[in-house]
Amino acid sequence: MRAVVCVVLIFAFACTRAASTGGAGQSGGTADAGSPPSADAGAVSDDGGTNDAGTPSDDAGVTDAGFAPDAGPGDAGPPATIGAVDCPHAPPLLWSRTIADSFDFRIAADQNGNLYWIEYDSVPRWFLVSADSDGRDRYRVALPGTEAARAFVVSSGKALLSQGTTIEGYDAATGAPAWTLDMKAAYPGSSAVSGYVDLGNGDVAMSLNSGLYFIDIGSGKVIWSQAGPKDGYSTLTSNGAGSIVVSADAVGSAADYFVLDSTGAQKWRQRIDGATGTAPWLSDVPWLPMASAGGISPSNRYVAVPSSWFGWVGGTDLAFSVFSGSAALAPITVQAIRHQVVVAAGPVPKEISFNPLAAWPFLAGNDGSHLLLVGQSWHGSPGLCFPEAPSEPWVARIDDSFITQCALAVPRGILALFAAALIPGRLIVGAVDMINYGCGGPANPMVIAAYAVPGESLAPSGWVQKEGNPGLGSRRQTP
Repeated sequence: MRAVVCVVLIFAFACTRAASTGGAGQSGGTADAGSPPSADAGAVSDDGGTNDAGTPSDDAGVTDAGFAPDAGPGDAGPPATIGAVDCPHAPPLLWSRTIADSFDFRIAADQNGNLYWIEYDSVPRWFLVSADSDGRDRYRVALPGTEAARAFVVSSGKALLSQGTTIEGYDAATGAPAWTLDMKAAYPGSSAVSGYVDLGNGDVAMSLNSGLYFIDIGSGKVIWSQAGPKDGYSTLTSNGAGSIVVSADAVGSAADYFVLDSTGAQKWRQRIDGATGTAPWLSDVPWLPMASAGGISPSNRYVAVPSSWFGWVGGTDLAFSVFSGSAALAPITVQAIRHQVVVAAGPVPKEISFNPLAAWPFLAGNDGSHLLLVGQSWHGSPGLCFPEAPSEPWVARIDDSFITQCALAVPRGILALFAAALIPGRLIVGAVDMINYGCGGPANPMVIAAYAVPGESLAPSGWVQKEGNPGLGSRRQTP
């Protein structure tokens, strides 16, 4: 048995082990009111939580073509169980605002907690909008073009976006235009931006069908370019220190993958069959989801992971993945990973693979010690206008021992989440009210809402998803 001391915060449990004589992650404990539940009181068992989709216990001896054998949990013993703990207090709603026009389905946040999004009306006219962490307006700037805003990055004191082949930079503090770059004029044959990523060193990479470009965020000048293949480049992911992984020349399930450093020099290039995009850059090399990967398979160029992983974040030591099971009623599972080894796993309460799950994961805490996961599943609806409908949204705090899931009280109607960001002490979500959706109903009210999550903040280093923050960089943060 092991004693576990849990301090109840307004939102989450902070738990420390006092002593341990059994396997890590076991749910045993006393019957004290402050302790996690025992196996008899709702703790999650090992059955079915981690074996549905090629998870660690299935990895032993598996080798993916061209990779080293899995260096995974099969070699380090079975993963511990992440047990469920009841929600002590649902995060209270701090404020919400309804968007009069339509919303671009993206929210960005900077290091100061300011929020950024894009709105448009029926003309259409497009606007860059910013508010502070309390929801108070900072500015609303009309964009010059009538084309949809595509690329959207907040970094290095600038908000970058693209309209067609024009890339625009705005001062993030005031919204004042800083520079404009006409890619079609500078590089004939350019079409709209198809991919982009913040390199984390003051530059942003942009992919058009004419090529790949590194652009200085401060000045808007192209500092490096490379002509593109016929179908352009895709799968842009950065290590946050200037390097980028890119794919191109896809034919069937095979494509060329290569890594460029901050000068554009190629570090390696390899034709890979079965890769399905890029995962976090959690270590010295990028992680790639592979259709054939049964577990974590490191090589000297990249780490292959299962393609069933759909949400993940990670820091220097600890990472988390979220994935669906192979059977319709299998639980959706979360894994804790240390040094490329799955050390703990458990089902997300109330979520099954039959229902698609929209998920926004954030590595949280000053030491990147836990995951803050925002989720909302979708289920079949018998209504003519609602073939699918969203369930109640929630946020969960997850470490390698416990998961605490709390419902998010919505400010109005039936809200479907489409964006999330984590700023110090506050969780921001963007949502659409589903009441008027379908059957020719009027435009849906768009809502931005803030919830209190005291003590929570984005980890200062580690991978973050494309949505949310920092900016919309799809990159690794560095301290």
